[in-house]
Amino acid sequence: PTANQRGGRQGTLHCPRCGRRVSDAHGVCQHCGEVAFQCRSCRRFNYERLDAFLCVECGYCAFGEFSFRLKSEEAPDALAITTKAELEGARNRLADYADAARD
Repeated sequence: PTANQRGGRQGTLHCPRCGRRVSDAHGVCQHCGEVAFQCRSCRRFNYERLDAFLCVECGYCAFGEFSFRLKSEEAPDALAITTKAELEGARNRLADYADAARD
């Protein structure tokens, strides 16, 4: 199979080291010898899915980028936590909110 036919991959396969097109059936770059199927960030191989969208080790994505922002503000009406019992109660409520958000 060619680089375009392996694992349902669309487009061409490029070497993570030199950026040249890789046409070898095993994904080895003819120019520098690098294996093109490895993650460009951590160099790990995902043998179960060579054309994976995200690296299973570090989360690198060769096809796009994820970003997010967090905004925080002071909460003047928040209650102060002054005892260990109040701290434990607040932690438990926070854990409950996190569990509800996962579901």
